Amino acid sequence: MGPGSTDNPELADPPVPLTIADRATTGGTVISLIGELDIATADEAEHIITRLIDQHGAPVLLDLTCLAFCDARGLGMLVRLRRHAAQGGQPLRIGGPNEQVRRIIAVTGLADELPCLSVVHRPDRPRPAGPPPSRAAQISGHAGEVRRTIPQPG
Repeated sequence: MGPGSTDNPELADPPVPLTIADRATTGGTVISLIGELDIATADEAEHIITRLIDQHGAPVLLDLTCLAFCDARGLGMLVRLRRHAAQGGQPLRIGGPNEQVRRIIAVTGLADELPCLSVVHRPDRPRPAGPPPSRAAQISGHAGEVRRTIPQPG
């Protein structure tokens, strides 16, 4: 369960699905993870993202700016994806993780295995003037974007 979990099911936050959005850019493929990456969603997400890496055959940016939660199963998936992409000769970069995700990567000793960009800059789009848009707005409304949602059980 995610960060709002509790022993009392009546007080627990409802399960959050994981949405995977991908789109081709001039520099490769951006795959955004939105929601919670955990024991309930990691296996199916890994299957989908592995197919996307193989299908696009280009450098991949795994955008975690809207990933609310990641557990050990999710971290293992990230390591396997990075290794899978490297075996195919495709770099896989991880960008924009929140503080919780950065902390779990550091605490588990995976910082060398999963180096992260703190900010996700997408070179296929000009940066807008003024204050940055919300994180949700940064990943929505892109032409060519395909979304897949993995519901949480329960």
